[in-house]
Amino acid sequence: MKLWILAFSSLALRASAAPLAQEDEPACTREALIEAADAYIAAQTEGSLDALAAFLAEEWIYWEDNEEIDPSTSVLATKALKLDHRRTNADVVECASYTEIISADPAKPYVIGTQIRHGADLKITKIDSVASTTNSWVFDAKKTLDYVVKEDWFEIPEADWDDRDVIKAAGTRTWTCGVMRRRRTRCRGVRRARGWKGRRTRDGARRRIRARWGCRRTITRRRTRIGDTWWIR
Repeated sequence: MKLWILAFSSLALRASAAPLAQEDEPACTREALIEAADAYIAAQTEGSLDALAAFLAEEWIYWEDNEEIDPSTSVLATKALKLDHRRTNADVVECASYTEIISADPAKPYVIGTQIRHGADLKITKIDSVASTTNSWVFDAKKTLDYVVKEDWFEIPEADWDDRDVIKAAGTRTWTCGVMRRRRTRCRGVRRARGWKGRRTRDGARRRIRARWGCRRTITRRRTRIGDTWWIR
């Protein structure tokens, strides 16, 4: 049975205090991070960078699906999305936020995870998104939304909080499938599958894939890791 399970990191990293700031630098606060994330959401619903203009550093960069690209060609700047779900986690120690959004609109379905990083002046220095849509392997925005709305994000009593190092360690060891997509490649990254019986992929799963994908057109399973490489990268 074909089952699509979205791979967004669901670990919210709580920080007990903001990092020490220079006298002429504003402290990183949850309010500032959420305000910038709200501007990002506004930009995505408009399909324009205008709502983000006041929050961007002069030399900010944009990454999409693990590649740096021109922001003007991004999903953020070219696709006005009707959002059915949004959740943002804020990390004042790293001065970064992680926002997951889902648009189950049949005309423009998208599932996007975005990390926003801020500089010492709280301006956005980097936006890093993983965007899945129609033709992404086993993509189903509606089913993803069904899973997400069932999550229970109750507040954990402060006495039961784990410390930051414990949460980061758990995140670093938790692998998620970030983007499953077809991609032209020269057989880098993931071992190609051959024949109808398939071969074992890097994660040990057996895949029944047509031989026609071959080498030049393989199915690449991109993995993103929370912790040190994705959420706190």
